[in-house]
Amino acid sequence: MFRKRKIRWQVWQGKAIDIWSKSPYPANVLSNLYGNSFCYDGVECGSMEGFLQSLKYKDIVEQRHICRLSGKEAKRMTTAVWQEDQTVWWEGQAIDRQSKMFLRLVRAAYKSMFEQNVNFRTALMNTRGKALYHSQGEQDSHKTILTEKEFCGILTELRDNEKNIIMEFNNMENCTELGNKALYQKLLSSDYEERPYQKEDLGEGMSLVLELRDSYWKPRYLMDNETGMAYEFMDGRNTLVTFTTDDIAWETIERLSKDIQNQARRLNGYYPTIICKYQNGVAEVRWQINPDGRYYMDSDGYGMTDDEEETLYGFVDRKGKPLVKFRRVKNFSELDVMEQEAIENVGNNCR
Repeated sequence: MFRKRKIRWQVWQGKAIDIWSKSPYPANVLSNLYGNSFCYDGVECGSMEGFLQSLKYKDIVEQRHICRLSGKEAKRMTTAVWQEDQTVWWEGQAIDRQSKMFLRLVRAAYKSMFEQNVNFRTALMNTRGKALYHSQGEQDSHKTILTEKEFCGILTELRDNEKNIIMEFNNMENCTELGNKALYQKLLSSDYEERPYQKEDLGEGMSLVLELRDSYWKPRYLMDNETGMAYEFMDGRNTLVTFTTDDIAWETIERLSKDIQNQARRLNGYYPTIICKYQNGVAEVRWQINPDGRYYMDSDGYGMTDDEEETLYGFVDRKGKPLVKFRRVKNFSELDVMEQEAIENVGNNCR
């Protein structure tokens, strides 16, 4: 019980992901029950659950049938017969569940899914910098086809492998690699018209691509529909990438706690960040660096803290670049002055 509470607290803090089919994105997509289809060793798999459950069956025809099943359908095919002698099967070959050969087989299957299934790969790479847990999972390898430690260990290895990070980088997630025009064309595809993405009209020929992550819509990309260019605003680790710490008016937050200042120093966009409509070529950005205490409250009303909401305000151009320094404001009349300064700075470098 204590361990689950600890994991839950880490998830609330944005430091961990607890993988479960009913959790918010990206945890749900990483669940073995999710419909991440792939092909392994010439066998079509409708889900990882299908592959794992199939290992409990000796008959090749029946095994291949189970492989093709969706996660929930495959889950119904579970059996404990294999536990008697700890023997599982793949393509007619008997394998000791407790052997290195078994783990090599499972690792290879996950690697195939990672390389072939974009949804799974994107979800996994979006967890970078966070610990992975599966608190619903079994710990005893003699009772389950895959323990929590084995499952999360395999995912962590895939995620943090340097070659895979480069693959993801080259796969478009970093717009500087493919170019802003290529990124724009990519964002026009149907993949960005459905969850975990959605588009929002920002006016003046600008659009925003948001990504659902940790139950919140994150502003990932700005699209300039007049120039056919797109710009990454927030990366897969919730870091704001269009500006630096030099774009923050530090004197306005020097009295805040060090923890809150560090949120700003890391350019952390984990808490809600909102890009407003464009007017006269500029858009107001509201960057929350500390939430109201109710943010930590669960559905039963527990967990609320005495934290006060802290938001930094700024204005950006059509590329997402700051035109004035982000600052904490005492009254909203300051925003009028900032907006006017931003409008004057459009198209020049006098920041």
